[in-house]
Amino acid sequence: LDYLMGLAMEFDDEDSLKAVTRVREMLENSRTPDLPPALCHFDWHLGNVLCDEQGNLKAVIDWEFAGVADPRLDVARHCRKERWTGDVICRVRSHARNVHQIWAEYAECRFGVGSAAFRTLGAPEPWMAFESALVLVIGTNMGMRAARLQRGEHVQLLHFDLMEWSQDVESARWHLKNSGVL
Repeated sequence: LDYLMGLAMEFDDEDSLKAVTRVREMLENSRTPDLPPALCHFDWHLGNVLCDEQGNLKAVIDWEFAGVADPRLDVARHCRKERWTGDVICRVRSHARNVHQIWAEYAECRFGVGSAAFRTLGAPEPWMAFESALVLVIGTNMGMRAARLQRGEHVQLLHFDLMEWSQDVESARWHLKNSGVL
């Protein structure tokens, strides 16, 4: 969260600053069990998996943002992409499982059948907000840096799909507003 706060402060973006501050409060006030860091994809959704004709997972692709972090961020990303569709105004997918169901399925896969998701993982809401804040802050920061680069300023900028990230930022903003974080 300190890294995200630094990125938010770089351009003094009000929504980003508010989101990181609120997520920090949510995590501090929740009884979140500690989990060891793990390799995280950071863009985990069904568009980044390859399956065979029977639906068996064969590969996970698109690893350019991967890193080591709390694995609940990947689960939260998957929940957001699985449950809702749309970029500016999100709608629940007609076939979507609810977030608590996905959270419980992950707990059972990770800790064994019968594992209580809230005991092993904590509540999903702070992690859903954290994932949305992460997307909001990083996406806003990259967009601001791209604008500075266009003005001829020298800035460090990763290669990224501006349209995809701008849509994802708006989706994250919608989720943060819908959950009362913004």
